[in-house]
Amino acid sequence: MGQDTTSSDPSTGKLDFMFSGMTGGDGENSDAQNSTWQARMVAMTLPKLFEDIKSMSLTDRDQVFRIADLGCSSGPNTIRNVEAVIEQVRARYKEAEVDTSSGPEIQVYFQDLPNTDFNTLIKFLFSQPRSDEEKVQKYMSAAVPGSFYDRLFPKSTINIALSTFALHWLSEIPAAVRDKASPAYNGGNTQIKRSSLATKEAFAEQAKRDLDRFLAARAHEIGPGGLLFMIFLIRPDEQSGRL
Repeated sequence: MGQDTTSSDPSTGKLDFMFSGMTGGDGENSDAQNSTWQARMVAMTLPKLFEDIKSMSLTDRDQVFRIADLGCSSGPNTIRNVEAVIEQVRARYKEAEVDTSSGPEIQVYFQDLPNTDFNTLIKFLFSQPRSDEEKVQKYMSAAVPGSFYDRLFPKSTINIALSTFALHWLSEIPAAVRDKASPAYNGGNTQIKRSSLATKEAFAEQAKRDLDRFLAARAHEIGPGGLLFMIFLIRPDEQSGRL
């Protein structure tokens, strides 16, 4: 997700809270208990990724297949998402009749900000009941703390990168929004529909810069023939407060 920020200006305290990331643990207010809507939306869109996986070019050299979930948070959605992708990847290897003995080794990277509750995520990962066959096919996993607006992996090492409902988290609050002398200053207001056009434009420019950084980083990390799958929120027009 985006960059965690702090401020001594009480008028922007609410904005700082917005940039602090998702709530960890598995309590009432946690991401784990409040991500049903995201799960439904991902279930509707993942088939598009599955179609692209079916046309991936594989070779005998692809002994390790690497998947990265960028902005994974700490709930169970990320585990369901990557395991659905893994199922399609294994099917693709079988269909392509690639000689990898028992199939490719699969490495999954769960990435999010350093303050993410990776402990809860790992508990979810290892608490799921598995059959003996599933244990044999179990993938290797690792937590990767950092900002996805920066480089996270070595060059050309990722086969599939996905990011679902995370790219609306910006790397920082635009400086103009914090500047009381700026026409974009919003006095700590957190609802974009109540903000001035200058404020909206400041956030739009920040979002553009961030997306450019995100894509530039992935261009280095995703190998030839790899896939990048993104689902993120947008506003229908510059005047709308809806997502």
